[in-house]
Amino acid sequence: MGKIIAAIFGLISLVSLAFLIHLYNSQVDLENDILKEDKQSFVVITSTTNQVISLLSIKKEDYKAFEEIIKANMVGRNGADGNQAMMQMVREHNLTPDQSAIKKMTQIVSSGAEELKMRQSKLNDMLTANNKRYDYLVTGYLLKKMDFPKKDLSHVQLLMSNEALEAKETRILKPINAQ
Repeated sequence: MGKIIAAIFGLISLVSLAFLIHLYNSQVDLENDILKEDKQSFVVITSTTNQVISLLSIKKEDYKAFEEIIKANMVGRNGADGNQAMMQMVREHNLTPDQSAIKKMTQIVSSGAEELKMRQSKLNDMLTANNKRYDYLVTGYLLKKMDFPKKDLSHVQLLMSNEALEAKETRILKPINAQ
């Protein structure tokens, strides 16, 4: 009888240890994946910016200004007329791209914006999963006892348009064509 009880306790200990190892490893993976996905969002922005700048032959000194406009366009900060801000920037720098270059530029930014949207959605899902783990009674307690989080995730935030930020604060969603 004593051997059976010892075997049961041994099995319970082994299963508990396997659970702790799995929890630890999966949390390490999740934290690293969150950081990777956050970096990838900025890789998409940089890649899109570089493609537009290369297409329009923009000078190095104008790079930062164009990068900010393109990023704002991709995130939707320029609203429904985001391309207008980009075209204004093109005119201010005396660039005269032909219609095919303008069309290609619009396609590049739209494609980059779609990829960014997918990455931000995935990042949001990962951040939610991470937060849930800490909210659960057992896993939250165990993660804290194992000194998680191991990585600083405080700087990881979703990119939002001004309209989205306003709607989040006011809880009022304005129609797209509202001025």
